[in-house]
Amino acid sequence: MPTSTEGLRQKLKIEGNTWLMIAAKCRHKEYLKDLVMKDFDDLADFLLGDKVMGLQVSTPDGNKFRLDPPLAVVLSYEFALKSVAYRRALEEECGTAPHTFSKALKEVNEDTELKDLYFTNP
Repeated sequence: MPTSTEGLRQKLKIEGNTWLMIAAKCRHKEYLKDLVMKDFDDLADFLLGDKVMGLQVSTPDGNKFRLDPPLAVVLSYEFALKSVAYRRALEEECGTAPHTFSKALKEVNEDTELKDLYFTNP
């Protein structure tokens, strides 16, 4: 388990490489098509950027206050995002419209309901 933000970035890079190796081996899996390392880099940038780790709120006097959430909360949120993305990709593969893991990873980053459930109000 990572103990720093850069440890999280490194973990996601290793995980991304692992998924790319799986995608190369399992070319027949529709949900793994279009998966690139940038998907995991974007996830790391999202988690370590202004919307999660650098989240700021306004105080009543108009100043900005950085929340600095605990890394354990961010790791829990990261796990939830990837789990939901993977489930969405698998569910759509069984349906009629193809939904790739790559596309699902992008969608969960923008899903405000997931952010409320797993990050804002854990």
